[in-house]
Amino acid sequence: MSPFRGFFGAPPPPPPSDPPPPPARAPEWPALFDLLDEGVLAVDSTKKVFLANGSLAPLVGRPPAETLGKPLWETLRHREITDMVDRLLAGGPSESAEIPLSIDGERLYLVRGSRFPTPGSPGAFLTFTDLTPTRRLESARKDFVANVSHELKTPLTALRASLDTLLEGALEDKDHARDFLVTALDQVDRLHRLIEDLLTLSRLEKAGAAPAAAVCDAAEVARRVVAALTPVAAKVGVSLEPPPIAPGAAAPVSADELSQVLMNLCDNAIKFNRPGGRVTVTVTTPANRVVIAVRDTGVGVAPEDQPRVFERFYRADKARSKETGGTGLGLAIVKHIVENRRGILRLESTPGEGSVFEVSFPLPSP
Repeated sequence: MSPFRGFFGAPPPPPPSDPPPPPARAPEWPALFDLLDEGVLAVDSTKKVFLANGSLAPLVGRPPAETLGKPLWETLRHREITDMVDRLLAGGPSESAEIPLSIDGERLYLVRGSRFPTPGSPGAFLTFTDLTPTRRLESARKDFVANVSHELKTPLTALRASLDTLLEGALEDKDHARDFLVTALDQVDRLHRLIEDLLTLSRLEKAGAAPAAAVCDAAEVARRVVAALTPVAAKVGVSLEPPPIAPGAAAPVSADELSQVLMNLCDNAIKFNRPGGRVTVTVTTPANRVVIAVRDTGVGVAPEDQPRVFERFYRADKARSKETGGTGLGLAIVKHIVENRRGILRLESTPGEGSVFEVSFPLPSP
């Protein structure tokens, strides 16, 4: 016995501890299935639905709970799915198939089916994975690769032809050798612009690349762009008018980004104009926004082309684009810069009369 035990007495009992919390109750199985992004459907041996989760709603066109107890053919009227369930209930192995299903519009689903025991008799369990977004991305990627290949092939073909002609003897012809060298240099410049635009577009589309906060004087940037492009416009007989002074026209975008936006818009307005035409740039600040508009008196954009002009490599006037040698990426770059800065991009155009491209941003907080 410890010598201190008798002097101090018995040690006090430990304080009562709090009762342990009750164990967390597991959610019901149907509630767990509702957490899945995939549609889930289960039927019994009579092909009546006894489980349907919330993600199935777009396929059945009603709340999935209303399908419980209903026959499969009434819930999903699709022969291929019915045949799959029949094979599973007959003892067949698990299987899957890509099946187009249409409610509000045709979409492609990967349907996986498995057989499982239910009380007294077997049933079938189906999952529905929407493949439509993935297929759209794959299609966009294929289109992009095809367009890039085409855009690279054109200048490379012209460059190869010029160099071959020089090597075959034109290099000794001083009257024509320079012309072939100038053509080759033009095509190299075209390739360089295309690569620069592709790198810019890749950077702007990079996921998670949120731009740092920036503010610039929109009117000052517009005046610099107009000054840089005035000689270009004068060569093709187009007048380029600078914006008037617009005090307080601060835009929540960097000067480099806004310069790139206006360079592309003004360059297009010049290229798709006519001799004696006019391009006007204005900067205004209505209703707590800064609005930069580029107006031209050019060929305009047809109504059916207007929704697509901001797509990569889309050209409304393919013949004119081929003559001017653009990369087909300028307006796509404009769109991404403006949207990354939470701006709004608008187009108004009348074929034969001209176009107005308008960019607007909320004024930065003071």
